[in-house]
Amino acid sequence: MPEGFIVDLLRLWLIPNLGIKSLNQIIKLSKSPAEISDIFKLSASDLKNKYRLTPKIVHLITNNSSRKIIDQELELLEQHQVKLISVLDENYPALLKHIHNPPPILYYKGNIEFDYTHSVSVVGTRMASFYGVNHTRKIIDRLKELDSELNIVSGLARGIDSVAHEQALKNNLTTYAVLGNGLSFIYPKQNIFLAEQILEQDGGIISEVPLTSPPLTKNFPLRNRIISGLTPASMIMEASTRSGSLITARYALEQNREVFVLPGPVGQKNYEGSLQLIKRNVANLLTSADDVIESLSLKFHRPLANHTQISNPTHSPRPKIDAPHFDSPPSATKSVTKIVDKQPKIITKVITKVITNTVTKAITKLDNEGQLNVFNQLQKGEATLESLCDCINLESSVILATLTELEMKGLLTSNLDGFYMISDEIIY
Repeated sequence: MPEGFIVDLLRLWLIPNLGIKSLNQIIKLSKSPAEISDIFKLSASDLKNKYRLTPKIVHLITNNSSRKIIDQELELLEQHQVKLISVLDENYPALLKHIHNPPPILYYKGNIEFDYTHSVSVVGTRMASFYGVNHTRKIIDRLKELDSELNIVSGLARGIDSVAHEQALKNNLTTYAVLGNGLSFIYPKQNIFLAEQILEQDGGIISEVPLTSPPLTKNFPLRNRIISGLTPASMIMEASTRSGSLITARYALEQNREVFVLPGPVGQKNYEGSLQLIKRNVANLLTSADDVIESLSLKFHRPLANHTQISNPTHSPRPKIDAPHFDSPPSATKSVTKIVDKQPKIITKVITKVITNTVTKAITKLDNEGQLNVFNQLQKGEATLESLCDCINLESSVILATLTELEMKGLLTSNLDGFYMISDEIIY
């Protein structure tokens, strides 16, 4: 059973609505684990001043000091043989530690220590086609030939995720599953045996949510940031425009990781999202496992083992695009003004009217209030995910999913430095 500092950190983590961002802020501003352990002894004013917390968060901490919930969680940890690791632990996954808002605590079964330089994430749709399944199997078979030490990370969902885990096990590769529910049970149920096999072959089952947490929809986008965050590269094997795999790809790009996309048949809905990623030049074309291993070998300066060098490799590093810098973010109106100021007044009126009508028409394409909030914010100027989180009162996972939806609608675009902006086709 865990003891000491991590129990106090878990006690904070179990406070409803405290949030990842607030807990990471507490960890960042604490000089030592001992300070975190003493947090429940602090007054409301001390919490506010020392940790720069809002009155709402201070209230959550000062009114949730009961040990009842933590005692129940500790009992469940022992009952289900689940272990904990904190972001401050030296054995915490190295790459994951450096993403935006990493999980303060990870629950895990089995093994969590692996060489991230020999690892790749594999994700795709739950409703996988024969094409997607077949190529996933072939590519993982070839990955084993090229790197027998490779670790495969996925989400244990139906479809491509399950195929990735199964094929990794078949090739005696270690595999890790990141769940969107608590580890007191396996979801989906049909993958219970697969989860047992993963543990038997020295792999791991990982989650950031409390042990009895159900597989809520909101958990899965957050889970996807862990899948991409654990490895230097992610492979998108099959994704429609509504696929959660696109959120994984988006997170990977935000985290400055490589993204490889398997091209699928034109006109097949299951590959519309995949083809969009390739078309927008934000991902690498995946034609064979060699593409991925070559990228990892170059990134970590190691020789290419069992690898046939291709004279015209399909993989080339994504081009670096310098994001424009503004002392203060320009609004869409200001951007337009720069164009029309130099025009005769009558032309200026016509251009302004056309632009206004275009933006109004774009707004009619929005499906919900979240999309409207994000779109309105981006009309003020380009923004990163982090700056949008500061301006909009929504979880980062919700904002990221919304950005993906808006990009697929053609209403916004992004560059490789992580800046989002209204599409030129709308503004101009």
